[in-house]
Amino acid sequence: MKVAIFGGSVGRRLLDEAQVKPKPVVEIGSRPIPWHTMRHSAHHGFNDFMIALCYEWECIKSYFVDFCSA
Repeated sequence: MKVAIFGGSVGRRLLDEAQVKPKPVVEIGSRPIPWHTMRHSAHHGFNDFMIALCYEWECIKSYFVDFCSA
């Protein structure tokens, strides 16, 4: 089953971090926010993910490509 993760927008409630980078790449415990959602979902058998992006999508895409290859 596919899981849709909404990438969000500007991230006004995360002002300290979101001023520097988009909300989906803000890290909690050295992992980006969507990673935690994906890990929790995978624990319950969901492993096909799609992140819906709009705001600064190029930056977010390159971050996850680099993050996954590291």
